[in-house]
Amino acid sequence: DFYQTSDGGLSWTQIASNIFATNLKALQIIDDSTLYAAVTGRFYQSTDSGQTWTLQQPHPFGQSLNGFDVLPNGEIFITGESNTVLFSDDEGQSWTDQIPAIKPDLFFIEFMNADTGIAAGAIQSVVKTVDGGQNWELLELNEPGQFIREGIMVDEMEYWVMTLNKVLRTTDGGQNWTTLFESSAKRHK
Repeated sequence: DFYQTSDGGLSWTQIASNIFATNLKALQIIDDSTLYAAVTGRFYQSTDSGQTWTLQQPHPFGQSLNGFDVLPNGEIFITGESNTVLFSDDEGQSWTDQIPAIKPDLFFIEFMNADTGIAAGAIQSVVKTVDGGQNWELLELNEPGQFIREGIMVDEMEYWVMTLNKVLRTTDGGQNWTTLFESSAKRHK
């Protein structure tokens, strides 16, 4: 089900039900009417504030989708399993695989501008582009076994990433990383 609020979350109205056949992985609101959503293996667009959704070209690479970023110029980058970074410059009608190799899963992607972005995911994999996704550089974290779940770009040189128990930060574009927070809590099975 899909709900909308217009009063800062005090009340919610259901605007659509049974939209996606599987769990919603990511949602981005572009303006009052345009929304994008990623679910396992599919990417949707709404142009009527979520009332109806159109399946964009399902990506042909077969991986689950985990996150995406729609840039102000309309370009879309999606992350997913097997180090998938997909790119579209036609609102999701066609996709190009930006990193055609077998690598760990990526869980998020964020762009600072049309050129500079990062994506990260499983087993300490953080990749960076400074040319709009034409090339991607693997950044070393020196944190063995860390799965990166989320991250943000503060500016073109400062990034923060969150693992299961740490928050890491770089201020030099990913060359060196500092642990800002580490939880001592143990995960229970």
